[in-house]
Order: sequence, then structure tokens, then C-alpha cells
Amino acid sequence: MYPLPLAVAALQGLMIALVFALWPLAQARVTPAARLFRARVEADRRVGRTIPALIVLLALAVVALAVLTAADRELALGFAGAAFGVLLLLRGVGWLAIRLARAAPRPANPTLRMAVANLHRPGAATAQVVMALGLGLTLFATLAVVEANMRAQVDRTLPRTAPDFSSSTSPRPTSIASRRKSRRPRT
Repeated sequence: MYPLPLAVAALQGLMIALVFALWPLAQARVTPAARLFRARVEADRRVGRTIPALIVLLALAVVALAVLTAADRELALGFAGAAFGVLLLLRGVGWLAIRLARAAPRPANPTLRMAVANLHRPGAATAQVVMALGLGLTLFATLAVVEANMRAQVDRTLPRTAPDFSSSTSPRPTSIASRRKSRRPRT
């Protein structure tokens, strides 16, 4: 077993779980139970500055731990920077979608009018949906690039005259009955 990598992975997992769990837990702490039914139409209560600061510090600690334990620190730092840039870009696209929906003229079709209005209404999840879709597409693109690189690596390392078939050897039958079965024509 490798205790140090396992401990680093456990620490990173704990810190990432805290980064994503602190905000909802802090909001649940300041929200009375009776207010849960009105949460979509009322403004959220402020959780103070301590929780967002703690979330940012934990996120930076996750990045620092990943960079410090990486074999190629420059690559790890570049990856973390690119991931942060993609998150900012997707958040900006979500914000822009809300602004464009708000500025768009009201369509005559009532169904389309309600659809556009729901994009920018209070409590709409437009920005979150844009971010989720963008992250999903980013993941698919990343997997496609990794698959293409692996295929190229195999093509480069595979000999030009490699056979395109495989065979396996099996032991010859030893008993007379099994020899008769193997010689018997199939019908």
C-alpha cells in the first residue's frame, strides 16, 4: 500500500467536499424552516463574509495541494488556471444569456413569451444550467482529446507489420472420447 498518496487523496477529497458543502450548509443555517416555502420568491439571506472567504481559501488549498504533489507542477498549475478560466467563462455566458433574455422583445406567442421570461425571472437557474451544460460539453471534449491521444500513441508504438489477428493455443485433448468429439463432423 502507498499511505502517502492515499492520505493526500483523502485530504483532497475532504477539502473538495467542504468547498461544495459549506455554502448550502451556511444557507440552511440562516434560513428558518417556515421560509423554505417562500425561498424562490424572496431574496436569500446573507451568510456573512466568513463562509465565502473560507470556501475561497479551501479551493486555493486544494489547488496548492494538487500542484505541490504533482509530478509536473507547471502542467498542474496550467490545468488549474484553465479550469478556473473555463468556470469564469461559463459564468459569463450564463450572465449574458440572462441579460439577452431580459433585453429581448416580447414574442407574440404566449408559450415562447413565457419561456423567455422564465430565463430571467428571479430565482431562475439559467446561469447554473449554462454552467452545467458547458462543463458537460467540456468533459466530452476532454474525453475525445484523451481518446485521440491514446489512439495516436498506440498507432505510433505499434509495429507496422503487426498481425491483425490473435490466436490462442489450447491443450490437445488427451482422452479418446474427447478426440472423437473433436473429429466428429458438425451437423
